[in-house]
Amino acid sequence: MRYVPKHLLLLSLFFFALAAAWGQAPCINPPQIDSTVPCPAAEGPVCGCDGVTYHNACQAENWHGVTDWAPGPCAASCDASFMYTFLAGNTVVFYNSSSNYTNFEWIIDGQVISPPDSNLTLIHTLTSDTSLVCLLVWNQEGCQDAECLLVYPGAPEEMCNVTDCVWPGDANGNGQANNYDLLNIGLGFGISGPGRPFFPDTSDHIAWLPNYGQNWLESAGPVNYKHLDCDGDGFIDEMDAEAIEHNYTPDFGFTSFPVENAPPVYLEFEEAEVYITNGSASYLQLNASLYVGSSAEPVSGLHGMALYLNYPDGLTAPYSVSVDYENNSFFGNASNVLNIGHDLLDYNLGRYDLAFSRKNDDGATGFGKVASVSFIVSADIIEGRAGTDTPFTISLGGILLIGPDGNSMEYSSRDDATVRIINTITANGKEEKEPAGLKVFPNPASTTLFLQFGAEQPERIELANAIGQVVLQQPAAGLSMELDVAALKPGLYILNAYRKNGVISRRVLVE
Repeated sequence: MRYVPKHLLLLSLFFFALAAAWGQAPCINPPQIDSTVPCPAAEGPVCGCDGVTYHNACQAENWHGVTDWAPGPCAASCDASFMYTFLAGNTVVFYNSSSNYTNFEWIIDGQVISPPDSNLTLIHTLTSDTSLVCLLVWNQEGCQDAECLLVYPGAPEEMCNVTDCVWPGDANGNGQANNYDLLNIGLGFGISGPGRPFFPDTSDHIAWLPNYGQNWLESAGPVNYKHLDCDGDGFIDEMDAEAIEHNYTPDFGFTSFPVENAPPVYLEFEEAEVYITNGSASYLQLNASLYVGSSAEPVSGLHGMALYLNYPDGLTAPYSVSVDYENNSFFGNASNVLNIGHDLLDYNLGRYDLAFSRKNDDGATGFGKVASVSFIVSADIIEGRAGTDTPFTISLGGILLIGPDGNSMEYSSRDDATVRIINTITANGKEEKEPAGLKVFPNPASTTLFLQFGAEQPERIELANAIGQVVLQQPAAGLSMELDVAALKPGLYILNAYRKNGVISRRVLVE
């Protein structure tokens, strides 16, 4: 489509900006400047191509080196400018950062692009590796301006190459949003600054997309506070923590090392042993407490903490881990503490990330319990194991403690927390009998189950998880067969063999 502007002056602006984009026809020619040329004092204002009003044409040309001008003073100032950044492939988000304008027009590779719903953003997929993009603006006072840029991946003018882009939820500047980012949000809690002028997704201000933000006066180390304002509203508060969960990506690279004679960080179960009896419920709740510091080694000036719990996902009911802040903790009242927790079961990991941070306050000094932690274990899983004594062990990792200055603090560690689950039913010799017509071995299994069906071949075999979802199904193959379970998550499963006259079931444990 050929571009035909609405105003003749806009046409000249377009071609002038086009020439500037390709490095042609500079507005000011320094060799042309000669202040000795006699120019009349009579006023005859002209508007230079640089947007400056000069006393008359002679002075503009000779004393200032202006190569082009128009009769009359320049109109009320307006400024065309835009920023851009690439999303996926050749899709680009453009931000209209122009000032003092009432109308605008985008031109990409010579084609006029229909005005977007928002004056401030345009998302467009380019059809070539390098495109010439122009933004024309004008106002009712007669000002017109244009900016043209050559747009391509990695261009020096690309937004994230000229400013540190804000990624919602990444408050520590490492390119991820996770529990460690909560600590910076706590440091800046309650501080206000300039909000973001536009968003790549106007319907979701915390979408994981690059955002432009004006720098704030405050910083947390090398990270400007604009990164802490995750939702871009100009205020650091609880809402910014929601962007972490919205865009959560675990940090698998963080490491820290305990030192001796420092405040300990540890988990401790309420009981050393629990027992499964004939009267036990279907699920057991194992309770523990998270502690920081001790009477001998209290912590001083603690502002935030982040860590993760490693738990046995093969024994734990899916998404049953719960962490509740201790309201009476030395760390502060719950109303003055931010917290976040995220289970990594979707990553096939038995890991729970968590963090606590005070709200822009002095650090806390003392020791004691900071949170209650609970795990739900299926009694059926324990009963399905061959042994009578099952250890349930939790280890801590990725520990980071910071003070009010944002600097890390030393800590020490203790042994992993373990509670032993004793199956008294198996211990008393009352193990579950295999149903006639179905033998399964080994059980527990890690790679392959061997099935024997006796005298009658079933029609099909199904394997369902603990919540009843069928995860594997295949027709039976003779009176015996193998079942590949290597790809299944660890846990309890129900094996169903469907025969003409009914179903035979057997509990199976995959490790």
